[in-house]
Amino acid sequence: MTQVKISKNLGSKLLALALLTLLFTVVAPTPGFSDMNDNITDFGLIPLYAQTSWPTIHRDSRNSDFAPFVAPVLVEEKWTALDDATVLTAVTIGPEGNLYVTTGKEIGYSNLHAFDRDGNYLWSSEPVNSIDDLDGVVVGSSAIVDSEGDVYIGDFNQLWAFHPDGSVKWVVPIPANFVTAAFTLNNYAGIMNGYVGGITKDGEVLMLNRDDGSLAAPILELPGGPGPTPPETPLGLWQNLMDPLIIDDLYAALFGYKFEVTNTPAVNPLNNRIYIAAAGATPDEGAFYGIDFTPGNLTIAFETPMGPGTGTSPAISPDGLRVYASDGQGNLYAFDADTGAIGWTFPVGENAGSPSIGPEGIIYSLGDYLVHAIADHGTYAELLWSKDFDAIASQYLEPYPPEEPELYPISRANSIISVTPNYLYIVANLGYEILLPIYEKYFLIPQITVMLIVDPADGSVVENPVELRDTCDGVITIGSDGSLYITHGSTPRSITYYAINELLPEPLRVEKPIAGISALEPVSFLDLAVSGIHWVQDLGAAALSNLDSGEIDEAYTQVRRGTVQLGATTNSIVDAEERGEIDLKSSLQARLCVYKARKLLDNAKGVIDRARKKPHDALLRYAIKLIEKTENQLELALSILEGLEAPPITSTVSNNSDFD
Repeated sequence: MTQVKISKNLGSKLLALALLTLLFTVVAPTPGFSDMNDNITDFGLIPLYAQTSWPTIHRDSRNSDFAPFVAPVLVEEKWTALDDATVLTAVTIGPEGNLYVTTGKEIGYSNLHAFDRDGNYLWSSEPVNSIDDLDGVVVGSSAIVDSEGDVYIGDFNQLWAFHPDGSVKWVVPIPANFVTAAFTLNNYAGIMNGYVGGITKDGEVLMLNRDDGSLAAPILELPGGPGPTPPETPLGLWQNLMDPLIIDDLYAALFGYKFEVTNTPAVNPLNNRIYIAAAGATPDEGAFYGIDFTPGNLTIAFETPMGPGTGTSPAISPDGLRVYASDGQGNLYAFDADTGAIGWTFPVGENAGSPSIGPEGIIYSLGDYLVHAIADHGTYAELLWSKDFDAIASQYLEPYPPEEPELYPISRANSIISVTPNYLYIVANLGYEILLPIYEKYFLIPQITVMLIVDPADGSVVENPVELRDTCDGVITIGSDGSLYITHGSTPRSITYYAINELLPEPLRVEKPIAGISALEPVSFLDLAVSGIHWVQDLGAAALSNLDSGEIDEAYTQVRRGTVQLGATTNSIVDAEERGEIDLKSSLQARLCVYKARKLLDNAKGVIDRARKKPHDALLRYAIKLIEKTENQLELALSILEGLEAPPITSTVSNNSDFD
């Protein structure tokens, strides 16, 4: 283990709770926009991130919450873990399939945990015995994972790096903690360097060398001040689920109070710029920053005023030209990624959640406990749809009391919206809203918590909701194998159980909080494989249309996504075989067809990439031919998986070398 000292009067600085967000960023040798496709991998990630479905809190450096894999519509519980421990942020996934989860327990407990995809315990950080150990403040952060499988997480006063086996790579002191870190990858003077860093709750921007944790640039201090004064912490919040010493500050940070920065920064793959929403110079102001990093230097590129509060985590559009974030009053902003100019604002409502971004640039946001879908038209925003799910609550709950109802069932969407090519995934609490005089506000008494699977086209619920074991306040992690990982913060349930239950009629009382995490898996891996093939067919059709209209970069993006999905589809077929949904012969035949399709599409990707750099009609014609051949193989795979007569097994696959 390497101990590295960072000087800045750290020993004398009061280290208060904050949320530290780690980043991996990409540093361009010169400023300005370049092609997004050249700066990200086929997974849509900066290369330094683990190339998995979910290596960081909001899935990627853009904070998009979009996983480029189809996900199941029918799921069932596979396993649960970490009972009696609040889990607030996302489960993250390493390149070897390890799952990483943080908790916030007190002395004597560990707070970083690793599991395999089947829920088998792998390792945990050392139990907390002193301030030098990994403490419970990490509950406000998700671990981030790099391409080598190393894991980075910030606690109360240190940034830690672990190897995939749980051994400590290095640990360094920091001025205050981040929310979640991020990476940057720099090609500077011909040398590839990786950096990890974040922004502390006090607005200090740090970038460190990934190899040893040493500073890569002097610390930059943002010019804002503390956030708004927090209200009183609700009684019972996270009782017996979290270290009581950190609850007040964590509550303040979670809801955007007290600290200058309480959210996760985004890093733009297009130009390596870092973005963060923060409190302004006074509690009545907010600010949105663009920050540039080159080795040895951190600078503020722009500062744009916004509404009060610390705002939400920003999210970057797929083309890298826009950044979206909401303020503390529930206004969603569209910022120009280069200048910070405001393109438009849109009132999504109070309690706004961090926006999520679909593959075509649609913005999904919570506000007033509704889910909104918003299109960016440059100078204005268009509300495509806005949904509550009270009708779902009415399917599960009756008005109370039944004889003379005074309370009616309602729904409160209460998670970040996770986006996939086919569906949106959202957690909602179903219950009854009552007025709490002590807080002078209404509070939902949660009776049932469900995961909703929603059609992104219109917000309709596409399948029966999935009942969950406890309330959720965080992010639904999407696995490439169709697994879904739900973290249970138990915020409303802990308040209800410990502070309100005894005041409620018996039928409305809630059970003791469980917290922890739940892992869900597809009911049918065969259906998941078929869905994956259908999506690749859609991507192929879109690529052909793009090529026909001269949109070569767009076609390149489509085929890149297709190759990644076909890799996941192959695994789904294997899982279906192991589950007994398909016999060995059909599995082998279907996998061969998918292999051929992936090879053809990968060849098409290479040809289109050549055409991007040096356009040539012959290259485009050949790419079209390869995509059409891909479609033929996909149709054969579908005929096998859907029980039709299987074709004879052959092994001929076109190769790039066929074209000169």
